Amino acid sequence: MKKIIIIGAGLSGLYLAKRLEDKYDITILEARDRLGGRALTIEGHDLGPSWVWEHQPRILSLIKELELSIFDQYNKGDAIYQAHTTEHFSAPTQPSLRVKGGIGHLCETLKQRLQRSKLLLNHEVIACSYPNDDAVLVQTQKETFDADIVLNTLPPRVAANLAYTPLLKEEVLHALQAVPTWMGHVIKVVVVYEKPFWRDAGLSGFVFSHKGPLSEIHDATTSKEGALFGFSSAKNAQHVNKKTVIEQLSNLFGEKAQNYLKIYIQNWNQEKYSATAQDIASLSAHPEYGYGLSCFDDKVLFCSTESAFEHGGYLEGSLHSAHQIITKHRL
Repeated sequence: MKKIIIIGAGLSGLYLAKRLEDKYDITILEARDRLGGRALTIEGHDLGPSWVWEHQPRILSLIKELELSIFDQYNKGDAIYQAHTTEHFSAPTQPSLRVKGGIGHLCETLKQRLQRSKLLLNHEVIACSYPNDDAVLVQTQKETFDADIVLNTLPPRVAANLAYTPLLKEEVLHALQAVPTWMGHVIKVVVVYEKPFWRDAGLSGFVFSHKGPLSEIHDATTSKEGALFGFSSAKNAQHVNKKTVIEQLSNLFGEKAQNYLKIYIQNWNQEKYSATAQDIASLSAHPEYGYGLSCFDDKVLFCSTESAFEHGGYLEGSLHSAHQIITKHRL
């Protein structure tokens, strides 16, 4: 049975393992002490991606396969526009869905369904080499593995930073470095409350703000607790802290916003396994994702949500990129 090494235990890596483990000897190497990659959920609260949509068949099919529940993103009531003044307006209809337990729970459930694949945490891949026409050698800080095929699911700029012997062709290296990492410039903040008090005031929790520090805010309530989540740019990291966030929420939603239970601040630009310094530049629009890059005679294949020609950057893109690889290379 041929051996495949999958670099990264995010959604793409776990999904590839699930789809390929009947035909290959699969080992997943994950640098962190947890699985999920950019899917990070703490006590049911998503600090990474949290939404799926009805027009995304693969992620909805996976959710069904894993017997997980989904529910509508809350958007009933007024939204708030915050600039020099604060104005209420009708919240836009957002046909987005959330997974009960969070996206991290989805990844954990997917991992539990793996039957033959091996997952090794705390195994940071630092180099890939192709010394002959046979196996690819994958070096971690602990040991070296050999494989017939390597599926590199790291974000492209992070993948480009590994040491390759022989060196990547310039066109491959430059192509990887040119692709912005989805969420690589984002700080996501989640503030947890005993209950979603803003709903009692007829508010949806949705805010669009020019004042900040959070430029966009949404209801993130779970079945157990009320919560709001918001985004800021990593460029503004020095202005994103508990004090400034709670001040903003208090101005928007009143004094009850000061009575929070927990606050989580996740700066994805500081996660070296998810982004690079180059990613701090904010995106003016959704990037045009999609590529099919490889090296070492197609024995190392690059596969992440950014490589998806459809739904790139989204959870659906993570699955689509896996299907691209499997189909194109007949795995």
